[in-house]
Amino acid sequence: MAPGEYFEDLYLDSGKENITIQSESGPEQTIINGSQTWHGTLIQLSSNYFTMDGFTIKHHTGNALVANNAQHSTFKNLTLKNNHNYTFNNSTVENCLFTENTGTLNILGSSDEWDSNIYKNVTIAGNDNSFKIQIQHQTSGISGTWFDVLFLDRKSTRLNSSH
Repeated sequence: MAPGEYFEDLYLDSGKENITIQSESGPEQTIINGSQTWHGTLIQLSSNYFTMDGFTIKHHTGNALVANNAQHSTFKNLTLKNNHNYTFNNSTVENCLFTENTGTLNILGSSDEWDSNIYKNVTIAGNDNSFKIQIQHQTSGISGTWFDVLFLDRKSTRLNSSH
C-alpha cells in the first residue's frame, strides 16, 4: 500500500488464503485511522495464512483488529495505538508496538500445537491502566505440556508459562 492515512475498514472473508497486505514505507507513513468508522470492528480478518506488514492502526473505539478466524497469520512491523480491543488466534505477532490502548489484547489458541501464538520483539507499554492481556487456549483434548503463547524478547529468551 502506498504511504498515506486511510480512513477505511478492512474486512477479509474466509476462503481467501495466503494474502499479504504490506505498506511501501512502514508504519510511520502508512496509517489506518479508525476515527471515522461507524462499524464496531475496524479490521476483521477471516483468512488463514494472512500477513499484515508495516502499518499504524489507530484511533478506533471498538474492536481495532479481530483476527479470530485468521489462523497461522503473521502481523509484523505494526504500531497499534489508541485503540480499544485486539484479538489474535494462532498467530505470530512480531516487531509490534501496543501503546495508548484501552480494553483487551485477546490471545486465543485453538489448536493442538504447543506454540500456537508467538510474540517476538513486541512492546506493550504506555497503555491505559484498564488495558489487559487475556490468554485463552481451547484444545480438543491432548494431554502433556504445551505453551499457548511464546513470548520472545530481543535475545529470544522464553518468557512464558506452561500448562
